[in-house]
Amino acid sequence: ASSSSSAAGMLPKVQFETSASLINLTGMTDLTQCSYTIDQTSTPTLSFTHTRPLFSLFHNSASAIVSSDDPDSSTAIGDTILSMDNGSKYGVTIRADIDTLDYEHTRSSKDHIQSVGIKIANSTTGSSAVNPAISEDVYAGIDWSLSHRDIIPRRHKSLPYLCDASQDIIACGGPSWKHSLTSEYRLNGFYTDSKFNPTAGVDSYGGVEVAGPPGDVGFL
Repeated sequence: ASSSSSAAGMLPKVQFETSASLINLTGMTDLTQCSYTIDQTSTPTLSFTHTRPLFSLFHNSASAIVSSDDPDSSTAIGDTILSMDNGSKYGVTIRADIDTLDYEHTRSSKDHIQSVGIKIANSTTGSSAVNPAISEDVYAGIDWSLSHRDIIPRRHKSLPYLCDASQDIIACGGPSWKHSLTSEYRLNGFYTDSKFNPTAGVDSYGGVEVAGPPGDVGFL
């Protein structure tokens, strides 16, 4: 029996990945990406993102702001964004994710997460970047997100109705909702003599996240 289990442990494990990208689908230099992955532990991950210039969301003439000085004149929201300093570079990314974070070897639990979000930034690259620190220029953005997390403690191997996890993990188990708004800025070494090896200049970053209803947690 032990030799059979050893042989089973030596069998190769399969990982499956597939992705698709659609470029300029609406003629507004937009990028749509979708990926699906099954890792070696048979855990699926699904991700969808759609990135486009911010002004292109309001290119329709139906979206307009009426001037208080002249009610007969109107300015499209997209034109207002374009008239701003570097407004043509402003970007927006819409995203949706389904993922499972496996913490069974560190804290005896798995987190099943489903989330949606919208990020607006001063560049299309910054709006789609997971880590804004990779941006070459100054980054400023605001991110809205709504996520559902289900913490599942690890079950006991021989007693399936019991959990093999700490009392703190068991107390935190179950589903919860998080609704938050995050604002962040990063200078990214733009005001230094070298981004990767600075000797003079100024660099900083900061941000704030606010969470509240309709989520289950609230903090600042």
